[in-house]
Amino acid sequence: PRAVLAAAAVLLVVLAQGWVDARSGWTFGARLLGLRTVDERWGVPVGPRRMLCRSLVMAAGLAAAGAGALVVLGSALTDPQRRMRGWHDRLAGTVVLHRVAEPVPVTRAVAVASVLGPVRPAPPGSQPTELPVLAFGLMPELEQTHRAAPRPGNGPGAADTYVPASAELELSDGSRHVVTGTVLLGRNPIAGAGQSALRLPDRSRSSSRTHARLLVTDVGVGLEDVGSTNGTVVRLPGGGQVRCMAGELVQLPTGAFVVLGDCWVRVVATTPGGRTFPEPATER
Repeated sequence: PRAVLAAAAVLLVVLAQGWVDARSGWTFGARLLGLRTVDERWGVPVGPRRMLCRSLVMAAGLAAAGAGALVVLGSALTDPQRRMRGWHDRLAGTVVLHRVAEPVPVTRAVAVASVLGPVRPAPPGSQPTELPVLAFGLMPELEQTHRAAPRPGNGPGAADTYVPASAELELSDGSRHVVTGTVLLGRNPIAGAGQSALRLPDRSRSSSRTHARLLVTDVGVGLEDVGSTNGTVVRLPGGGQVRCMAGELVQLPTGAFVVLGDCWVRVVATTPGGRTFPEPATER
């Protein structure tokens, strides 16, 4: 009976660790060593099915008198991408990452706050900072060649308008959204004054209700974690990885992936803001 109970306890621990590894990428031992198993492309946990496939390859090596496990681990030396991925990782499409104290490259709030401006939205009633406007066009005598058709909304007395900066985002379910200003990201965020909300397609409830704050300005897109449970990771186009800390603003270049739990958001494109001027009242 004691042997059965011991075997059942070992099996329970193995299953529990496998489930935690599949849902978060950590096992108890790997977390102590700073290791995490994630998807090789997106950097997110791979789920039970792919983690089981990875474990079966290791188990097959152990079944071969134990020496097969050394062969499986040694296959990491033959990884054509030089990422130390053995047969079990290549078959499951996973990679083992090592968490370091200072990931490279790292973008801190101090480095970008002066460029992106304040993280918090401006108080109601405050005036936006005027930006220099550059006008382009031909010389007036070269433009006076035809009568231009009137444009909708432009006429004598029409006021110029400011079009805010925008960013096109792609979510992990394939949908795309164009956002402006301050945007709250999460499982079920509630927008406040001067903010909008973008709900993530999170069926596993791995992201927080309000996970992160996105700030779209004329000079780029910034991201701030707002104290989420599972944290926020930014994967840069060049291969670097930044872990966002609460209260720090990280700049997102075009093509960057933001991993929020089991979901991700990709910055597809950005468009700077600008002031549009009406046509002059005189005909040409």
